[in-house]
Amino acid sequence: MEKVQSSRIVLALLLFTAACASQSPRSTDESAAKPPPPAVAAPGALDPPPTGMRSLTEDAAPIPGHPPVTMSGALKSVDPKLGTITFQDGRTAMLTKTSEVLVPTSVDTVRPGIPIIVRDALPFGVSSKSPSGSPDAAGTAARGTSQRMATVASVEESDQVVQLTDGTTVRVTSSTHMHLGIAGASIGLADLRPGDELVIVTTGEATTGTDAAPSASPGPSASRTPGTASELMAFRPTWTP
Repeated sequence: MEKVQSSRIVLALLLFTAACASQSPRSTDESAAKPPPPAVAAPGALDPPPTGMRSLTEDAAPIPGHPPVTMSGALKSVDPKLGTITFQDGRTAMLTKTSEVLVPTSVDTVRPGIPIIVRDALPFGVSSKSPSGSPDAAGTAARGTSQRMATVASVEESDQVVQLTDGTTVRVTSSTHMHLGIAGASIGLADLRPGDELVIVTTGEATTGTDAAPSASPGPSASRTPGTASELMAFRPTWTP
């Protein structure tokens, strides 16, 4: 498959564009009696939440202690106030001063639906879907579980182990609930591919355990015993820069 070249956009520019998308021009006529009409954003513009309206991520925060990650997918929205990017698949990441956003060179406007790659960002936990099919809106903390994000380096089916690009591993058993996305179709270990981005849910243990970026280049192998995932969500990148 032919790779599409990408271009970098500065995080400040991305947020500034989103923040200004719905701002109306200031009137220079001080004698005008009527206030300016409400702004109407251009089609496809990234609008921040209206004044006084709560952001979808206002009460949320990145996973405590989680190292920065690389995430990719179709852009849904940008929250300039919080510095967060939300993907159409439901994942959210908070940008940092060192974050980098990649877009295809053919894209000349930042708009919902474009493929992006965000590097060095802090991930938020996602509301998982239980094996019974009902969304767990309360999150994972109430069930004594924890989440982490990582990228598949290789799969060892015979050992039921997934090697991750941060040098750690995760064990997948017959009881692990594996599916595409947050609430997609069920998959098996053989369906995973290198480069797939994972949300790994484990029960009763912390899973960050490394200072390496979970989706950066492979680092030194971890010596600890692989943790067993109770749930594993797989997100497949749609393009590669």
